[in-house]
Amino acid sequence: MSLLVSYSFRDSFFHRLDPRTKLAWLAVMLTLCVTASQVPLLVGLALVVLASSRAARLDLGSFWPMTKATGALALVLFLVQAVFQTEGGVLFSLGPVALHARGLELAVRAALRLYVILLLSLQFTMWTQPAELSLVLVMAKLPCRYALLVGLALRFIPILERDLADIFQAQAARGMELGNALRKAIAFGPVLLPFCLRTLRRANEVALAMELRGYGFGPRRTFARTVGFGRADYTVLAGLSLLLVVYFSARANG
Repeated sequence: MSLLVSYSFRDSFFHRLDPRTKLAWLAVMLTLCVTASQVPLLVGLALVVLASSRAARLDLGSFWPMTKATGALALVLFLVQAVFQTEGGVLFSLGPVALHARGLELAVRAALRLYVILLLSLQFTMWTQPAELSLVLVMAKLPCRYALLVGLALRFIPILERDLADIFQAQAARGMELGNALRKAIAFGPVLLPFCLRTLRRANEVALAMELRGYGFGPRRTFARTVGFGRADYTVLAGLSLLLVVYFSARANG
């Protein structure tokens, strides 16, 4: 299963929200994640992201590869903290290497913060349609060419990841040793060239399709759909604003 998942439509409350409301949700949750220093609060944020994804009828199994990758990175953080952090009581020692309480706290906090950020990013791509996001950027006076790049990136990055997996499988069928992550890293050189060639061919096909459809021929760009705020959007935005006020008030008083 790939780390990145593209947009998938579901008939849910969250999917029907305006893309700007989803951007506000992403911004508020990232703000809470970056400024939070308590481990229980970071755990609560991760649970909120998973619960909202479940309410949006997203496939929670899509988060599992990201969870495994974050777990592997968390082990690296624990090792780094065990080597370099010497504050607090010793929780575990193995020869000259000791894991201190302060190091464990820092490692857990960093791993949870990274995990929440990755969950939010993946959630945003799964319930935000790339075309609607491009339309919002155009409405924000961003040049249409650059706005379209954002939508194309969200649409094609998962496809490029699948292309890379297909190339690895093709090389393995030819006898290349790809048993573990280290061997895959060593074999990345022979994989990189066909991947770049396939990416350039796909980019050329997209550029040709856009040219045949007359993209950029006229000074104005029209869209087949429109976006606008509804009652649900105003309710969610009001709730997010209230959440920020309560959170920062609690931090100031605490």
